[in-house]
Amino acid sequence: YGVYLNDNRERTPTPDDTKGWMFPDSPVMDVRVRRALSKAIDRDALNKAFFGGEGKPMFNAHFGTSRMGWNPTWEARFKDEYGYDQEAARRLLTEAGYGPSKPMSINIEMQKPYGYTGGEDVAEAIAAMWRTVGIQPQLVSRDPADHMNQRRQFKLNNHVVLNGTGSDQWTGVTTYGSTQGSRPGGPELPDANKLLEQIANTLDEKRQEELWKQVGE
Repeated sequence: YGVYLNDNRERTPTPDDTKGWMFPDSPVMDVRVRRALSKAIDRDALNKAFFGGEGKPMFNAHFGTSRMGWNPTWEARFKDEYGYDQEAARRLLTEAGYGPSKPMSINIEMQKPYGYTGGEDVAEAIAAMWRTVGIQPQLVSRDPADHMNQRRQFKLNNHVVLNGTGSDQWTGVTTYGSTQGSRPGGPELPDANKLLEQIANTLDEKRQEELWKQVGE
């Protein structure tokens, strides 16, 4: 149950990283806000309610124990960095400048994720968890074609969407978080793009392993 934070850099067909970010003032540009959003989500409760307790947590999107670059410390670090902790979520929001007089708001796109028909119910449950820590989520329903058009034109400046994929590691990372892919659908990090370019240009598996670990970080 990964949550993609969708704030994309302004870019031309050939990305120019010197342009910076299109929405620098978006709340999710603040790492404290992103951590708070994650820490407000009770993944165990979602797992029991919607997946019969059979779901497996995803500690780093598109990475896993059987994939290149897996770092076991990610699982160990996850609880402190992003694990469920309502009090920590409230504290992080306060540090980021939000509170009762200035609540943080965010839009949840009500779209059906790949391979799972109950995504909208999960999204509503997450919205309720966010409200508990003082976040004001807005549920946005729109035609899937319009949603994709908005994403491709980089018009979603403070939105989350539940997504799913059965793709391999390269396709998943580049499609959902990089300008290396043809359909960018998530945050794009220039430093990661440079590493991905190196991965694409080497057949040395040891070197690929090292680079994938850096991408994962």
